[in-house]
Amino acid sequence: MRGWVALAWALGLSPRSAGHLLAAFGVSISRMSARRDVQEAGRNARRKQAGRTVRRVTVIGADETVGRVKGEKAVVGVATDDLSTYKPVVQRLGLDQGEDT
Repeated sequence: MRGWVALAWALGLSPRSAGHLLAAFGVSISRMSARRDVQEAGRNARRKQAGRTVRRVTVIGADETVGRVKGEKAVVGVATDDLSTYKPVVQRLGLDQGEDT
């Protein structure tokens, strides 16, 4: 259940809301237990990440979109190091790709 609480928090629910969500599935968890589980998941993730090497990627493309989450404006962005899937479409449409592509 700790993983579910951490996932619910990562998706934007408060520890209290995560507890309410789990209650709908018959699992009783206090707000403080949910908060503790989220903190423990964060510590575990940092420990796992600490042993990994960082690989640098040259970003050649980025895009973003705006949506709403719980009524609030949210910006979601994506960056990529491989835009080759766009190239045939752009060429076929005869669009200007700029000098770098």
